[in-house]
Amino acid sequence: MTPKAGGGRPWGPIRTENDAARRLAVLLRRHVDACGKTLAVLGAEINVSKAQSGANLAGKVPSREFVIALIRATVPPELRERRQQEALGLREQALHPTPHPAPPLRRGVGTRWSSRRRRPARPRRTTG
Repeated sequence: MTPKAGGGRPWGPIRTENDAARRLAVLLRRHVDACGKTLAVLGAEINVSKAQSGANLAGKVPSREFVIALIRATVPPELRERRQQEALGLREQALHPTPHPAPPLRRGVGTRWSSRRRRPARPRRTTG
C-alpha cells in the first residue's frame, strides 16, 4: 500500500485491466494527494460517495463526469484544462485499448517447417 501525503488510510493496490486505466488511476490519485482533501470531503464536493470515489481511484474506469468533477475539485484553475485533457485522454485509452499484435508464428520443433536437420540422403545402391 502506498502512504497518502495528507494522512488518512493509505491507498490500496490498483487493479486494472489495462495500462491506460492504471495510469489514469495513478494520475487521479496524485491530484487527490496534492490537494490534501480526503475522499469524504471530495465526495461531498463532487456529489459522489466515498466508496464510489475509492472504486474509481482503485482502477475502475470512471465516468467522464467523475473525471471532470475530480479535476475541478483538486487542480488549481490555471492548470485545470491541461490536466483535464490529459485525464480524459487516458480514460479514452482505458475504455478502448489498442490490441496487442499476436506474436509471429515460430518455425520450430513440432511444426511442419521443423528446424531440425534432416539426415543426408543415403546414396542408392546400384547393381551392375
